[in-house]
Amino acid sequence: MRVLYDAAVDALYLPLRRGGRVGQSIVIDVKRIVDLDDRGNPVGIEIMGASHGVQLSDLVEEYGLRDWAPDFPAIESFNFIREDGAEG
Repeated sequence: MRVLYDAAVDALYLPLRRGGRVGQSIVIDVKRIVDLDDRGNPVGIEIMGASHGVQLSDLVEEYGLRDWAPDFPAIESFNFIREDGAEG
């Protein structure tokens, strides 16, 4: 799985569907947003404050992410480093 990390704002984006257009964004909590297409299929997940930890497993059932679930433990345990040198 390809992830996009923006160290300037400590944000991580997980694109789940190549070329998918975002129809709506669902705010899960202050750190996580799930982007859906017009049919309600997940397109991507945005995580704010990624260097402080990432929780994804609770989204698997609700958004039908079983195909991506095997990659989630590696992403959740990855150590993202912000530009200011702080580690998560």
